[in-house]
Amino acid sequence: MIYTPHPYTVDFIRLLADNPAYGAFLPVGFGKTAIALTALDELLFDQCCVSRVLVIAPLRVARDTWPAEAEKWDHLKRLKVSKVIGDKAARLAALTAQANVFVINRENVPWLVANVRWNFDCVVIDELSSFKDHQSAGFKALRKVLPKIKRIYGLTATPASNGLIQLWSQIYLLDRGRRLGKGIGAYREKYFDEDKVNPRNGQVYSYKLKPFAEKEIYTELKDIVRSADQSLVPLPEKILTEHWVDLDAETKKKYKAMAKEYVIDWDTTAANAAVVVNKLQQIANGCVYRTDHSVLWLHNEKMQKVAELVEAANGNPVLIFYLYQFDFDALKLLYRDLLDMCDPAAVEKWNTGSVRVGAAHPKSAGHGLNLQYGGSIMIEIGVPWDLEQIIQMEGRLHRQGQTQMVNVHRVLTRDTIDETIVERLAGKHITQSDFLNSIRGEPI
Repeated sequence: MIYTPHPYTVDFIRLLADNPAYGAFLPVGFGKTAIALTALDELLFDQCCVSRVLVIAPLRVARDTWPAEAEKWDHLKRLKVSKVIGDKAARLAALTAQANVFVINRENVPWLVANVRWNFDCVVIDELSSFKDHQSAGFKALRKVLPKIKRIYGLTATPASNGLIQLWSQIYLLDRGRRLGKGIGAYREKYFDEDKVNPRNGQVYSYKLKPFAEKEIYTELKDIVRSADQSLVPLPEKILTEHWVDLDAETKKKYKAMAKEYVIDWDTTAANAAVVVNKLQQIANGCVYRTDHSVLWLHNEKMQKVAELVEAANGNPVLIFYLYQFDFDALKLLYRDLLDMCDPAAVEKWNTGSVRVGAAHPKSAGHGLNLQYGGSIMIEIGVPWDLEQIIQMEGRLHRQGQTQMVNVHRVLTRDTIDETIVERLAGKHITQSDFLNSIRGEPI
């Protein structure tokens, strides 16, 4: 297929090809993979400044999206992609293949660094935001080999989904601490004040920006990251509708007991606040996991609403995102023809437009999958706390190539943790939007 780049696409190809380190923080559906592959093609064969490229991506994106994009476009025929995926033997074999681009899932990065002689002079991190935790094994492993990397690039649509505090590790991988400091401690001390602190042990749960910090951070990063305005690629309208359901009196009583006392009388206990929040989300969705991991079914209010929405779709394909395994199990009972989007062949089946109902979890199908050709209706059974997951999962349908208005139906439970999550997510979105707006630039 002939690649016809947009003007912004040409700009970003140049930014990657002309800089040894750069972050392309582009909206979902802006063609980040094709942009990066085109830049890599130039670096490998025209500039001849790199020889072996490692692409780090979420598993399904590494397995499906990067190889497919390299095969799709005529101008990328010189690229040979090897998938470093599977068991140890398969990964080792893939590393010896006659290729110039090696694609690995991010979970295997620590294994690669610890067990294989490092011979990659260029690295592309697809979904750079997945390295936002400076204590993660993946970040620590990559940090060790940074001196051996000549060029490194980060791609993401959601660099600051939970606030600017999480930028440090992402930018460190690009510039080794030149802009935001050599350590997370110095970054926090310079730009943040402690916000919520546990009075018992002094543990800090959250930080808030100092008055000057936001503007200064934006200024520091303008030469190494760039975003783009969504209007550069006009998309059909996206309509978000919230559907609120109510708990019955008995379940509401138990919900309040959990929230207040951390313990409820159905053999379920919560050891700390984080566990409690998860339990409250479970109850809001209709079930709760007991301490022996069995499921206690409480109500089907959300599933009834889901069934109504699927029926109202009048046979048009519906993509449902769920949070818990019991949600998926309930969907399988409702729809015998349910397509599990974890199936390796699911994307192709979905994009035929003939699937009635598909089901996906944000963590397994929330990144990199092109599902815009199979439908335009989405249902979310509750919402995760992480804004990144929401942006990514809604971006599976609302992306370049979608020709219809996208309808997102969010099913929530009134007077539960769902209300708090929706409120918090709105604030996070403002923070991320402000950051992305600040790093947009004029065409180069």
